[in-house]
Amino acid sequence: MSRWGVHDYGKDLFGFDEFTKAFRKMEQKYPDEATRMLNAAGKVMVQKTKDLTPVASKGRSYKTGASRRPGDLKKSWRLGKERRYRTDGGGELRFVRVMSYDTIAHLIESGHDVVHGGSKYTTEEYTDYKGRKRKRRVERGRISKAAHGVKGTGKAEGARMLEKAFKSGEKLFEAMSEQLLDKLTKDVQL
Repeated sequence: MSRWGVHDYGKDLFGFDEFTKAFRKMEQKYPDEATRMLNAAGKVMVQKTKDLTPVASKGRSYKTGASRRPGDLKKSWRLGKERRYRTDGGGELRFVRVMSYDTIAHLIESGHDVVHGGSKYTTEEYTDYKGRKRKRRVERGRISKAAHGVKGTGKAEGARMLEKAFKSGEKLFEAMSEQLLDKLTKDVQL
């Protein structure tokens, strides 16, 4: 039987045996090196996100809980574990997540409605399909909001700290990827 590039007698016609051996050696080194690079890039992203996270002044109180202190959101950013998924093309996708354990992180990141003076929502009774009385939470109408003292003062803009951190870190990630590729291919001479 013949393989591609190798004659039946086992002679290497095109130099593919050496290339195949070198490629297999790189393939064995790749998982450890890729994990190290992803974790290093992730740590940089976490630090950039922390630096861009706004901190409330000391005198400000939150309605989300009495135990809330300034800087809680900034301290809550963490680096998740490396995840791997198989792609349709037979390859493997690797990534790490930058995440926060704070309950208001998504509100500060994306923005939110600002409401004062009461709840935007009320409970409403209804009958389900079996004839039982149930309650559900529904948003008040414009007149009901005015009658109950609810004043919407607009929308709080999001800080977009994750978005900004990742945009500023793209060049760093590309440089780290090139260094990894150079490190893995330095043994291969073509």
